[in-house]
Amino acid sequence: MAEKYGEIPKKFTSKWWSYFWTYYKWWVIVPLVIIIAVVCLLNSIWKMERYDVTLTYAGPHFFPNNHVKQISEELGKKCEDVNNDGEKLLTLANITISDKEIDLEYKSSLLISLQFALEEEEKYIFIIHKDYAGRYLAQKAQDCRYAPLNEWFTGDTAELKTLSAYGNSYGISLDGSDIFKKWDCDLSDHYLLIRKKPADKAELPSYNAAIKLANELLE
Repeated sequence: MAEKYGEIPKKFTSKWWSYFWTYYKWWVIVPLVIIIAVVCLLNSIWKMERYDVTLTYAGPHFFPNNHVKQISEELGKKCEDVNNDGEKLLTLANITISDKEIDLEYKSSLLISLQFALEEEEKYIFIIHKDYAGRYLAQKAQDCRYAPLNEWFTGDTAELKTLSAYGNSYGISLDGSDIFKKWDCDLSDHYLLIRKKPADKAELPSYNAAIKLANELLE
């Protein structure tokens, strides 16, 4: 302690402790608070679940928390262990966009959230209502955020309803699909799409896992 405030009592006596606490308590409290905060942050990061696949839904259906948990657990069984942590974890990112009793500014913010989701790392598989899926196909095909079906779909598209633009097909209709049927979600007028892989990524396990899951869901 370089600073001196008045007469310093003999060290480690009751008067010294009182003196120390009066003039130097913040020298103890502030570092202690910082250390505790850092430890708590590191602990939360350590315990944080690391998802292998994120499935993003954007449409009028609202998934309550218990349904989100059930869907995440059930579809997670179909995932690959992308991060090699011994667990297969999927999370459902739910963006509920409805025209029923919704503020226009709030709806606009939800559409912006969807746009951001289409740019986020590790988010590659999307189930989107037709009203919102097509808006991003208005761009030129080479700038489209979605991957063409011929890059990821392993089935035959001849008899499937697809979402197309500029001579390319990007999404597959989920009309009549039972993916979310047990959770009372009607997927009529929804499409399953895969976000385009970044051009600078030659190999991307999370992208490959999303493709595999998408093809399983479409079987």
